[in-house]
Amino acid sequence: MTTVITIPNGLKELGMLFDEIYLVGGCVRDMIMGIEPHDYDLATCHLPDEICNILKKNRYKVIEKGKEYGTISTLVDDLGEVEITTFRSEVYERELGRKPIVTFGATLEEDLSRRDFTINSLAFNLKTVNAMAVDLDGNLIDLFGGVKDLKAKIIRFVGDGNERIREDPLRMARACRFSARMGFKIHDMEVIRRNAGEIHRISIERMVACPDGEFNKASENMGKFFRKLVDTGLAKEIFGEIIDEMNDCHHDSRLFHHGESVLDHTYNVLENLDKMGANYATKMAGIMHDFGKPKTREESEGKIRFLKHEKESGEMAEEILKGFKGMSKDMKEILWLIKQHMRLPGISDRNLPRSGIDYKLGNNKINLSWIADAEMLIRSDGKRDFKGLYEKMKIIFETPRPDGRQFMHRPAEKRSGFIRDAWIEAARNRLR
Repeated sequence: MTTVITIPNGLKELGMLFDEIYLVGGCVRDMIMGIEPHDYDLATCHLPDEICNILKKNRYKVIEKGKEYGTISTLVDDLGEVEITTFRSEVYERELGRKPIVTFGATLEEDLSRRDFTINSLAFNLKTVNAMAVDLDGNLIDLFGGVKDLKAKIIRFVGDGNERIREDPLRMARACRFSARMGFKIHDMEVIRRNAGEIHRISIERMVACPDGEFNKASENMGKFFRKLVDTGLAKEIFGEIIDEMNDCHHDSRLFHHGESVLDHTYNVLENLDKMGANYATKMAGIMHDFGKPKTREESEGKIRFLKHEKESGEMAEEILKGFKGMSKDMKEILWLIKQHMRLPGISDRNLPRSGIDYKLGNNKINLSWIADAEMLIRSDGKRDFKGLYEKMKIIFETPRPDGRQFMHRPAEKRSGFIRDAWIEAARNRLR
């Protein structure tokens, strides 16, 4: 192998302090692919207390936040936080449910064998480094064909896929995320489909609600990620039977959705949002914005309609999100976007000053950024180019009321006639 990688000097110096230590996982994978790693993970034979003592003795900062799982972090010049983990094995026992049992004292081979994918089971011996630029030939440890799978663009579980899923069911979602981000094929699709129900052995919040959950990590490629979740059966486990119902429910072939299924339309919306760089809340709204269509579908005089599906979608989304602890930060915006994605396109220049803000947006306080997010969702949904009206709404939103306060989204009828008319006139003057 002729690939040459660059080892940061700070890592070389850190590696010299240990009897046995390796660069492992994603950072090695990225180096082989010519990508600068976001972070560096090290694995060693030393137990956590020994790692702490070595670092303290050599005046490195010791961060013990992951100690129970064998991970001690430290700071390295120009790299920031680096994790050092004792060789370990871990497993989720069925009767214990969601917390893994971690054991230390394993060998490097045992440690690599319990990792998720072959492309993440690569290791590089830091003790063999005597220069910054190093040829991987003779230094890379590849016990499970990770380099071959990198070249073939394949996501493959290490060893028995059923065992890897049993150890940590979240790996199924990770396979979808890696596939979406890297454009790699998932080799073990059938294994994931057979085991999709195992995802309930872990907290769904680990996927959806946590800042470092799989949905957040996959947010830049949400369209492809959601497709993978559907293809593997994981989406149905997370969101319920609505996934199948959306696949079976079709739009009117004569209208602008051209007869496509609600599920295919959702894929298109998410891919559009990815191109626009929408935030996490907007993409979650994109996933659920048409959940209500199967239930509200009506066919009359040969036309298919989904009257008030946004209301039904919002209620369904609220019920789902209530079950995800930790969603309170984004939940309010997600539900607002879902419920408004059909109302806002009805705004016109005539009703903009009063109805456009007071009535169309609702009477609750919202952030101005939500209107920008709504503009992206509406445009992705194919309703209309909402950009021009958004710019005008932004002016209305920022127009101070005659009494000096910012606009508070109170119903127009609750304002006195003089104050209401003066505010509307001020807003109209700014639009001219």
